[in-house]
Amino acid sequence: MKEVLQSQPVEEYHCWVDSTTVLYWIKGLATWTQFVRNRTKVVPEKGYLKWHHVPSSDNPSDQGSRGAEPRKLGELWFKGPSWLSNPGKWPQQPEVLLTCEVEKECLKPKLEKQLLAKEKEKNLLVDQLLHRYASYWKRLRATAFVRRFIDNCKKTEKRKGPLQTEEFQVAENVSISQAQASHAAKSDVNRKKSEDGILRCAGRVPGYHPVFLPRDCKLASLMIQQVHEQMLHGGVSITTCRIREKFWIPKL
Repeated sequence: MKEVLQSQPVEEYHCWVDSTTVLYWIKGLATWTQFVRNRTKVVPEKGYLKWHHVPSSDNPSDQGSRGAEPRKLGELWFKGPSWLSNPGKWPQQPEVLLTCEVEKECLKPKLEKQLLAKEKEKNLLVDQLLHRYASYWKRLRATAFVRRFIDNCKKTEKRKGPLQTEEFQVAENVSISQAQASHAAKSDVNRKKSEDGILRCAGRVPGYHPVFLPRDCKLASLMIQQVHEQMLHGGVSITTCRIREKFWIPKL
C-alpha cells in the first residue's frame, strides 16, 4: 500500500492483528523456529509499520473465517470497526507476554532436545506393537479381544461370542489415547480433552470437534489406509475429506 500510494499524503501506517502471539513474534523477543523466522524476518525491515491488537469481537476477518452467511455480514465486514478512523477511541492494548502458544515456536535448548529424543525411544515400543498389524481393523480387533480378556478376568460373568459395537468403540478410544500420549503432539491447533479423555480440536466451527492424532504415529497411517480402501482408492482429496469428518491429522 505504501508503494502504491506514494503520491498520497499518508503519514502513518498501522497494522492490526487479533493474536497477541503474533505480536510477540514480531517483537522478536526470543529465538524462533525456522517457520516463524521466515515469516517475521521481513517485518523489522519495514520500520514505518506500527502494530496493534484488535479484539476478536471487532475483527472483520473473524466473520469470514467462522463461516458466516453473506446475508448476515453487517457493517463490521464492509466498513470495519466504528473506532478505526478515530485514534482517540482505539481499544486499550494488552500486555504482550510469553505464553504457551509462543513457547511452541521457541528454539528448544539442547537439554530439552535430549529429553525429547529419549521420549521418542519410548514411543518405539508402542510403534513396534502397531507394526505387527497390517490393517487398522486387525489392530482394533486385537485390542478389543485384549480388553475383553482383561474384563473377563475381573468379572464373574464372562463375555463370549463375536465382538460387539461398544467393544470396538472402547478399543478405538484406547488406541487413540495411547497414540496421543506416546507421541509429542506439536501443532498450532487448540486441543481440549473431552469427557472420554481424548484430545479433540477446539476450533471455531460449531459442533465440529474432530479427534486430534499426531501425524507421525502409526495409528494415523493405519486409519488413512483403512479410509482410502473404504473410498475405493478414490484419491487424496476424497480420503482427506472422509478422515476429517472425525479425525484431524496435521499436514495430511
